[in-house]
Amino acid sequence: MARAADGESGNDWSFAVTPYLWAASLDANTRVSGLPEDVETNREGFFRLENLDFAASAVIEAHKGPWGVLLDLTYVGFSDDSARSGPLPLAAELETDGLIAQAAITHTMVTHDHWSLDLLGGLRYARVTTDLTVAAGQNVGQSFSGQADLFDPIVGVKGRLSLGGDWFIAYYGDIGGFGVSSDLTWQAYAALGYGFHSGSLQIGYRHLDYDFKDSSVVFDGSASGPVLGISIQF
Repeated sequence: MARAADGESGNDWSFAVTPYLWAASLDANTRVSGLPEDVETNREGFFRLENLDFAASAVIEAHKGPWGVLLDLTYVGFSDDSARSGPLPLAAELETDGLIAQAAITHTMVTHDHWSLDLLGGLRYARVTTDLTVAAGQNVGQSFSGQADLFDPIVGVKGRLSLGGDWFIAYYGDIGGFGVSSDLTWQAYAALGYGFHSGSLQIGYRHLDYDFKDSSVVFDGSASGPVLGISIQF
């Protein structure tokens, strides 16, 4: 995650905008209304993009003194033409789209020459849309779809660890849900960064996990993969 560092201890607002690429893979069990079996897609791995169709993400941060505001927007689209339902004789073409918008208030608890720690609390919204067409087995040729809108409170931490010079490690973690919309949701991010005059370049890894049961979609899975982002501060 970016950090609008110039405003950490001053009285002026500072801002950072970070567009980033997330090469995510999907590993999930999902069920849509009208289909009694769970359908499994498994493309878990460090760099497996067979089921990633599209991804776009950006983080916007604002800081004034120890307080900050963070907004994280992500859209990902996945498809799998060989999804299956465990040992049952069912194969399916599966499409899953996710829009994730997260807003949080941050507060700097520790600021040191070599590391920093922020606490955060906020809300994560996710719209998950799933379309499934049965290709073999029972209900062959039939299509099923479902959509879930999730509003989950989250709490977490984020910060940086200096490696000397312009190099640093950025870290982020949160947990939420608590039965409000999701049974559980959590994510973690870590990256190696290099700072320059007006921003930084970061390369790392992000993992996002959801477990929820909606009236039209049951979902238990995660998206994870490498992240490359460039942060511009002003």
